[in-house]
Amino acid sequence: MSWISSSRSTLGRAIAMVFILVPTGTFIGCDDDGQETQSIPDMGPAAADGMGPIPNPGDAAADPDASAPAPADAESPAPAEAGAPNPGDASSPSVMDAASTVPVPVDASSPAPMDASAPNPMDAALPNPMDAVPPNPMDAAPAVDAAAPGEPVRLFLMAGQSNMEGYGPIAAADVGDWAFSISLETLLELGEEAPRIQEPRDDVWVAFPHGDNRREAGLLAPGFGANPSFIGPELGMGEVLGTVSEAPIIMYKAAHGGTTLGADWRPPSAGGETGPLFQEMIDGFRAYRDDTLATVFPEEIQARGVELAGFVWLQGWNDQFEDGFVAQYEDNLVHLITDVRAVLERPDLPVIIVEGPTLQEELRAARRAAIARLDGQQPGRTVFVETEDLVEEEIPGNFHFHFSARNYLEVGRRTAEAILEFLR
Repeated sequence: MSWISSSRSTLGRAIAMVFILVPTGTFIGCDDDGQETQSIPDMGPAAADGMGPIPNPGDAAADPDASAPAPADAESPAPAEAGAPNPGDASSPSVMDAASTVPVPVDASSPAPMDASAPNPMDAALPNPMDAVPPNPMDAAPAVDAAAPGEPVRLFLMAGQSNMEGYGPIAAADVGDWAFSISLETLLELGEEAPRIQEPRDDVWVAFPHGDNRREAGLLAPGFGANPSFIGPELGMGEVLGTVSEAPIIMYKAAHGGTTLGADWRPPSAGGETGPLFQEMIDGFRAYRDDTLATVFPEEIQARGVELAGFVWLQGWNDQFEDGFVAQYEDNLVHLITDVRAVLERPDLPVIIVEGPTLQEELRAARRAAIARLDGQQPGRTVFVETEDLVEEEIPGNFHFHFSARNYLEVGRRTAEAILEFLR
C-alpha cells in the first residue's frame, strides 16, 4: 500500500458549508442539511569539450631524458655483440609493447619483427574517449519504460463527485472573492505555470460524457472541468502522464456533483438497491471502450488496442450529511472497488483513491481502513493520494479545494505520480 502526499505546510482541515456564488453564474452550496448542491448554467470555452588526442608513446624519442648524452656515439663500435640492437641508432624503427610505454629499439640490420607490409598499430592515433560527448539524460523526457511503437493506449476510468468534475477557474474573472482562490490565467501571469499548460496535447485525450460538460472526446486542454470555464484533476494528471508515457493516454470522467457512495454510487455487492450512477458509469465506460473509440480516434490509435490502466476515485463529501453513510463508507468503498474490478474483468486493476476535502475524521479513517483491506486482497494494487494539506484553512462553504486552479493542478499531478508507481 502506498501513500502519496506533499511536504507543503498547510493549516486547517475542516470545512463548514454555506452557499457559494461564483461570478460565472455557477451556484454551489448546501441545502438545510449541509449537503452540496449546485446549479451550473452553460458557459463559454475559455558536451563537454574534448581534451585532444591522447599522445602516442611510440612517437616520442627513445631516450626519456632529452638533456642526457646519447648512450652511444654513432662512430663508436657497438657496445653489444654484433647483430644486437643498437639503442643509439636513430634510424632504427621501434616496436611498442602494447602494455608498456617504454620503446624497444631494433637495429636496422636485425630481422624485422613483423612483416613490413603489415600495418603498424602505433601509426594511427589512439582514440580519445573524451572526443565522444556522453548523452545528456535531460535531453529526452523521462519514460516509464522503453515502450515499443504500437504499445496499447492507456485508458483510465475516473469517477466521483464535484471535486472530480473540477472547479479550478481558468479566467481571473471567475475566481470570486474566496481566500486562496486563484485562476489558471493568474498562475500563467505569475510564471508559476508554463504557457504549454494551456495548449492542447496531441498524446492525451479526455472524455466527459456525464454531468453538465458533456464531451465524447477531445485533446487535453483547459476546460474539461464542471463546465468549460473550469479545470479538474485531469489537466495536471494528463500533463504528467503524457510527458512520461510512450503510449497515448485517454481519461474517461464519470463524475456527478452532490452525490453519495451510500446511495448514488452504491455498488451491487454492498446489498440493497444498486446506485444508478454505478450502473451508468459501467455501461457508459464499456460502450466508450468497445464502440466509441472506434469512431472518434484515428486509425493508428485504434490499431494499438486499449489497456485499462487504472481506476481513480475522488468522492466522499456528501456522505457526511446522510445518516449512517460515514459508518458504512469503509465497507461501501471496498465493495465499490471489488465490483469495478469484477465487472471490468480486471481483478488486479490498479486503483487510486484520492482524498477530497473532509469534515469528519471518521470519514478519513474509513478511507484508510478500506485501502488496508483492499491491499490485503490485492497487495500493491491500491494507492491513496493525500490532499488534506491543500485545504489550507477552514473557509465556510469552500469545499472545492478553495476554487484554486493551483490546487486542482496539484491534485492531478499527485494522482499521476501515484499511477506511475504501477507503471514503473
